[in-house]
Amino acid sequence: MGKFQSIELGAGESEFGRKFYPKCLETDSDLSLLNTNCIDVITDAHKICVDDGSFDRVILCNPFPYGFVREEGLVLLREIVRILKSKGQVILIASSRNPTCQPQRIKQIANALELGTDVKIQIQVTAINLQTQYPEQKFYRFDGIETKPNTEIILQIQKS
Repeated sequence: MGKFQSIELGAGESEFGRKFYPKCLETDSDLSLLNTNCIDVITDAHKICVDDGSFDRVILCNPFPYGFVREEGLVLLREIVRILKSKGQVILIASSRNPTCQPQRIKQIANALELGTDVKIQIQVTAINLQTQYPEQKFYRFDGIETKPNTEIILQIQKS
C-alpha cells in the first residue's frame, strides 16, 4: 500500500478521493463494485485489510449506515486511527442531516477513544460550498439517492 497516501472508505462509484486527494486508495464493502474501475479494494470499514500506520489521510463521504453510530462508531474510529500514521487526518464530508455524522456524536466517540490511550484528537467543523470546493462532484447516499453535503468535519489525529 506504500504508493497510496490517502484511503477513502465506502467510496462507492463517486471516486471522490481520487479526484481531490493525491494517491488515494478507493475502498468499499460492496462486492458488485469490484469489477468497476471505481474501487481498488473490497474491505469492511470496521476491519480494514492494511497495515498499521499506512496512510496520512482517511476520507469518508456521507457515511451511513456505517458512520459514527454508538459502539460501532468507536470501533470505526479505532480502526481509522490504527491505519493512520502518527499524525494523520480524517476528512468527513457530510450532510448536517445525517445522524451518523453529527459533530457532537463524533466528539463523544473521540473522547471515549482518547481515554487510556496515547491518542489525541482535535475536531474542526466547517460549512462547505459544493460549487466552489467540489465542482461537478456528485455525492450519493448508501441507497443511491443523490445528496448535497454541507459540512466538512476534520479530525486531526496524533498518536505518541
